[in-house]
Amino acid sequence: MFYSERKEPPNPEHVKILLEFLEVTFNSILYSRKLYPDEIFSKKKIYGISVKTSRYPGLNKYIKCILTYIEDFLKEDIDSVKKVNIVIQNDKKVPVEKFVIQMDILQQMILQKTDFYFEKIEDSIKKLLLSLATIDNYLQPLPSNLTFTISLATNLKKNEFLAKNFKFQDFPWKMHKNPRVKKGGKILPMNKFEPVYCISCYSN
Repeated sequence: MFYSERKEPPNPEHVKILLEFLEVTFNSILYSRKLYPDEIFSKKKIYGISVKTSRYPGLNKYIKCILTYIEDFLKEDIDSVKKVNIVIQNDKKVPVEKFVIQMDILQQMILQKTDFYFEKIEDSIKKLLLSLATIDNYLQPLPSNLTFTISLATNLKKNEFLAKNFKFQDFPWKMHKNPRVKKGGKILPMNKFEPVYCISCYSN
């Protein structure tokens, strides 16, 4: 059974940092890639730098819902979420860009015992957000009429937990055992969290 193998609850501060990072990253990508008008975003200070965050209620509700479910996953098991994908697709539901956030790498950084005050992780996140702000310099402009989805890569036990938990059933999740990845395209590592990349962008 899933609950018989439950680990020690994670540090709430670790979960908070991960969720804060995801929220700002979602907003930064949507702003930088022009999926919404600039007017719906406002400036916010985080880690000593200015970032863009949405003021649009519908978008904020969707992002908050995603973060709430990720929070529940992480509180059960800090290692349960392996990747978070932001997929930008055209009107035919064909992906044109995909941002992959390697959660396991972020967790390794956050759980370092030598970084008691999270100075290293905050500095790394700051560098990443500055990289996201200049992403348009490396990618082609996107066409109009695009949409986006957010997907999670979790372990099988979490998928079983999701199917059994009525709270999670209120959200339109879709399960993909073997998601297809289109070959070719361009891979753009956004920022390096030693020893490997934390975020990559796949552009067709």
